[in-house]
Amino acid sequence: MRERSGQRSAQQEVEVPTEVLLLLRDMRAHLRDHAEPPVYISDRRLKKIKNMIVVAAHAQGRSRVLMVDCLLAQHAAWNLPEEQHVIAEWLLEHLCADPAIPQLQFLLEGLTARASKAVLQSAEQRARHGDEVAAVGDELEKLRAAVGVEWTSRRALALSIEAAPRDLWLQRSDCSALQQRVAPRARAQLQGLEELLISIQSLTVAVRVCQNENLQVSKVELLDLVNTPRESTTNGAGESSGRAFGDEELGWSRQEAKANLSADDFREWRRLQRTTRKKNKGAGGQRRRRQAEFNDDDDDW
Repeated sequence: MRERSGQRSAQQEVEVPTEVLLLLRDMRAHLRDHAEPPVYISDRRLKKIKNMIVVAAHAQGRSRVLMVDCLLAQHAAWNLPEEQHVIAEWLLEHLCADPAIPQLQFLLEGLTARASKAVLQSAEQRARHGDEVAAVGDELEKLRAAVGVEWTSRRALALSIEAAPRDLWLQRSDCSALQQRVAPRARAQLQGLEELLISIQSLTVAVRVCQNENLQVSKVELLDLVNTPRESTTNGAGESSGRAFGDEELGWSRQEAKANLSADDFREWRRLQRTTRKKNKGAGGQRRRRQAEFNDDDDDW
């Protein structure tokens, strides 16, 4: 009776996030459909695994189940002892799910393009077709909320991995595997999401400036603000996309660069050098062309 009472108390006081339930669901599907030999987990057994994880979290004084708690499922999901390793490997591989950063970046690029077009609308066009700038602002808020949810999840995972050695139930081997295999991915994804949030906030500020009719800002200045490069030193997964080079290194000749750099760094050096030259060469002319193109419309703004 006391045991059942304790379980009920844990069920009432401990929150089980949706991502934990989805992970357990996917684990069962994988073991049933892809494991060799298949491992069947009944609904009743899966519920017991979930309850075990809840009680484990409650015993440590937590009001919420963490993703790392799911590693305990390896001790209850197997039919044969040798299957435990297979289950543990799958859990370690899927604790840190891909937040689809490239897709989120693609959405942000689309909103940036829409904002650029909206800046060129006259007051009459906005009245006739609706305020596209305001619509972009609403979409940005939704995107920021979605990225914020992913960031919160990765942050919680990274913190729980740091605290794993103090967990009452995780074995040393589990903690070591978390530190070596899951933590780097969590940190990389966290960094990528943080940079994406910064880009979203930058565009949000630009959109708000566009919406403020009291500001005397020309279309050229608005375009520059909306399209301000938000370049990142990381790729979609948050990993470094190449070595950073200073002005002195970018001024090297090709022979000097080849002598001092590896093949991968040399390719990155050439790419950055070409980009820098194009920017320096085209910045002045591009701004003059924009000014000439929109000069007649400045009075409307």
